[in-house]
Amino acid sequence: MKIYSHENLSLYRPLPYFSYGKMHEPLEIPERMAELLKAPAALGLEVTAATELAVHDNESCNYVT
Repeated sequence: MKIYSHENLSLYRPLPYFSYGKMHEPLEIPERMAELLKAPAALGLEVTAATELAVHDNESCNYVT
């Protein structure tokens, strides 16, 4: 299994959103990425730096849909 991550993922800061009649704080926060990357490290798995943020090309996405 290959695991990819991109340093720009830590820059993503989603805004609060309105749902079910009230405002909610997003679960996707920059600190979550740091926590998620601890799991592969604990298992001795290598995380490769992605050179692009897109994982699949358009042809692959069209095949799935």
